[in-house]
Amino acid sequence: MKLTDLKWAALSMVALASCGDKDSTDNDQNPDGPQGSGTMEVMTPEESKEYLQKTITDFLDKFNPDDQKAAIELASYYSQEYGDLEAPAEFEVVADKDSRTPASYLKALSQAAKGDFDALTRAANSYSYTVRFDQFTGIYEPDKAKGEWVKKGNSNDVVFRFNNKASQPVELKVSQAGGVYDVDFSVSDWEWDYDTWEEYEVKHNYYLSIPKNVTVTLTENGTQLANSTAVSNIDVDGHTLSADVKATLMNLRAEAKVSGNDNKIEARTDFYVSGDKVGYAFAAVNGNDLCNKKKYEELEDMDDDQVQAELTKMLKNGDCAADLLGKVQVYAHIMYYKELPDDFNFNADNYDYTSKEEARKDCQDACDRLNKNLITQLRFDNTTTDQASIKFKACLDESPFFGWEYHVFAQVAFPDGTTYDIDTYFENFTNVTNKWDAVIDAYKKIWNSAKIRK
Repeated sequence: MKLTDLKWAALSMVALASCGDKDSTDNDQNPDGPQGSGTMEVMTPEESKEYLQKTITDFLDKFNPDDQKAAIELASYYSQEYGDLEAPAEFEVVADKDSRTPASYLKALSQAAKGDFDALTRAANSYSYTVRFDQFTGIYEPDKAKGEWVKKGNSNDVVFRFNNKASQPVELKVSQAGGVYDVDFSVSDWEWDYDTWEEYEVKHNYYLSIPKNVTVTLTENGTQLANSTAVSNIDVDGHTLSADVKATLMNLRAEAKVSGNDNKIEARTDFYVSGDKVGYAFAAVNGNDLCNKKKYEELEDMDDDQVQAELTKMLKNGDCAADLLGKVQVYAHIMYYKELPDDFNFNADNYDYTSKEEARKDCQDACDRLNKNLITQLRFDNTTTDQASIKFKACLDESPFFGWEYHVFAQVAFPDGTTYDIDTYFENFTNVTNKWDAVIDAYKKIWNSAKIRK
């Protein structure tokens, strides 16, 4: 496993689960998130879902399709005309061909225009940590004959130019200021020599080049449609990092702050429509050596059991919170334990198990561990009254063609015992699930900027 994959996998175990100690009290279940104040009556499941749906409607009513029409139409046209073009050859993009072309940026803007505010910060980050200005600067235009973007001129910035449906000029420009953070490190890997049938050690040298200040602007026929800035601060010796991201799309705005040290990485994003705040997302991961690159280098030389033991020492717990219009809040806290990643992805089928009962038992054990270590709270109107929580159960799927399988199933549980499928209950409720992605996203992109030095 490569270092970048390991880092992401390790940290996302907490980040993608994020939620608490059974012995916690109402006053300390969300130590890093808003606590709320006052109480209210506990709603029935029907009343709760009705309240949630009304909040969704109120939220979506704030979006006037005409406000972002130009951006949506541009993104749609780009996808049709240029979406299949490869990144410029100079970029040497392998894993994700879209990550350094306008495709990911425009796709994210389109999602933001539909109410997915996280997409604004994703758009900003798509050019925050993936741009190597020492290699990428220039003016690029689409070449359909070659099936890629080609360099047509020189520039101090990274510039993509193309035409919209009306043959008007469109420009996506990525600029940097303040220089870059350069970081070198190396990790060992073992490869197999099929001639001698022996393994040999290989040292991979990685080089990170992180721009300190990045600005991205999207203009159509001279009119600015979107703009984003990302200010990063990385201190490898001091084991700290931070990022301040601001992104706008027409009348939509998102402001995100990420900070991290060896003990905590946290992020908060606030969302606005026409200047009015409509929600926020908060997340934090607590542990040890979270910003210590040497620790991750050491993990590369360990076997799976050793890595798991080290991760248990590194990752303690995580918290997250999300709010919509001040009416609906979701809080979560998790205690990390070594089986966590496997439990969330647990799958037992007839190919791996001969006994259906044994598969059910193992799946239920995974659910029990999750329910023990995970505490979630659904609250309304910024009060401290818990309306519902997330619980896990073993779910059996059977098919005459594919056999049977047990998997972990999440559901919304109410005090009276009523449960809802989590996807059904939160249907169309953007910015409630997967809030904690933002905590690690900046961290992930920083390390994924690493390029093997030839």
